[in-house]
Amino acid sequence: MRYQRAEGILEEEVDGRCVLVTPDGVELLTLNETGTILWRRLAEPATADELAGRLAESFDVDVGVLAQDAAAFVDELRAASVVVEID
Repeated sequence: MRYQRAEGILEEEVDGRCVLVTPDGVELLTLNETGTILWRRLAEPATADELAGRLAESFDVDVGVLAQDAAAFVDELRAASVVVEID
């Protein structure tokens, strides 16, 4: 499955971290450094494995662990309606 940012998300970068406002304007999400890296990557459609590959460029962590973390992150952002599944 591939994911991308949902439309209508307001975002601002503060001290190197992305702050997102959900489409309904109810929730404010502040991403950590890792989440910000993934959010930037989600400007274009990506799979969880592609996201993990992007993290592997920045962190010396097992790619399998990164893939699990990326999938969990995407699930959280989907639940907040800031990321959508596209296929």
